[in-house]
Amino acid sequence: MGKLFSFKGFMTILIILVVGSLGFFGVLIVTDINENKSENTAATESSDQEENPSESGGQAEAGEPPSEEGFEEAGDLIAVAHRYYNDTTGYGKLEDGVKWSEQRERAEQYLTYIEDNTFEDPPTLQTDMDAVGQYLKQIVDGSKELNNVKQAHRYFHDLDIAINNYTDYKEVWGVTETPVN
Repeated sequence: MGKLFSFKGFMTILIILVVGSLGFFGVLIVTDINENKSENTAATESSDQEENPSESGGQAEAGEPPSEEGFEEAGDLIAVAHRYYNDTTGYGKLEDGVKWSEQRERAEQYLTYIEDNTFEDPPTLQTDMDAVGQYLKQIVDGSKELNNVKQAHRYFHDLDIAINNYTDYKEVWGVTETPVN
């Protein structure tokens, strides 16, 4: 009686099945790892790193530019700016580089509000707004020093905690004159 399969044929089929199975399950595993990584990244960002960008103290949505009329009060500017910097430079994005034209446009909006208003409550807020304004002015004037963006972000972060009682992230950079609760 003849053989249905030779040993070589049987091994070839077995190897093809094993490699195919590994490829199939490899895709499933990689997909699952990437999904878990993005879920873990979201959880980590809100608890271990800089605060969650969607949870800042103000009312504006993330990435939403101010209305045509501008900001109603300093707390609105602070919340929107803080959220913007979280979205564009937080979580290691600063080291990945920034879109300077977008940074300049936003810095100009924030700087215009700061220069057009006075801040009296609390009394130290004017000093802090003037200080963050200096970093914003550097960005508007075309500086591509990442430190200007980083410092502006830190000011808005601490001010969001002090003015808007932002509580999602406890780390304070200690850059403001306005006391952080």
